[in-house]
Amino acid sequence: MEKLKNMKKSKKAIIILCAAAVAAAVFGGIFLMARGRGGVDLSGNVCYFDERVFFGKNANFAVSVYSGRGEKNFLTDGKATDVESFCKIVLNVLNPAYSKIASFDCEVFFEDGSHSPGKIEKDPLTLEYTADIEAAEIKNVKSVYIKYAAAKGDSIDVKGAAEGGISAEGAFNAAVKVFSKEIKENTKNGGFDREIYVKFVSGYGGGEPHYWYVAFIASDSDYWAVLIDAKTGKTELKRG
Repeated sequence: MEKLKNMKKSKKAIIILCAAAVAAAVFGGIFLMARGRGGVDLSGNVCYFDERVFFGKNANFAVSVYSGRGEKNFLTDGKATDVESFCKIVLNVLNPAYSKIASFDCEVFFEDGSHSPGKIEKDPLTLEYTADIEAAEIKNVKSVYIKYAAAKGDSIDVKGAAEGGISAEGAFNAAVKVFSKEIKENTKNGGFDREIYVKFVSGYGGGEPHYWYVAFIASDSDYWAVLIDAKTGKTELKRG
């Protein structure tokens, strides 16, 4: 039974690793003063970093909120340029009654009492519901209000998806250790020629298993990647 459970988890990990790799190629933190082996500063190589991830759901919707820093227009070119703060909502519609709605108005409420409006729209190609929320700085999220009719909506409380587990910084540092040899070999004159992508990934609707996907990217076809269990910090899969 335990062997079967581990096989199922490995299969899910493979699917998530592939999906995360595609996401890194399709989509457009703190900047860690981390250093690879040999003393190279990798802070300027971070092109995407999910510093904080929040999740909540009810009978109608599952909502994930990602905040951190990333390239304004993400390109898999090995360079981190035009990096800025972001706050993004990903909505999964659980109740079929709302699956035909093309967009939802929303409001994100932060723990400091502030709030920011947004519009969650359905991508016609990926069928994913997303919204970019304007936020001057990265904050802790308390709840998300999803409006689905003129005077009707759901307020969904959210909590940190990685609470009690490995942080984005911890995943970043773990990945640097995994690829320490490769980083050293690809460092020339104190510079490292790959951009680093750190993303929190999960099952549908934010469900488990939860992983950190960390990739060191030179191009669409040339990258190293590792999938790290968000609870234990264990390396599940490695590519490159």
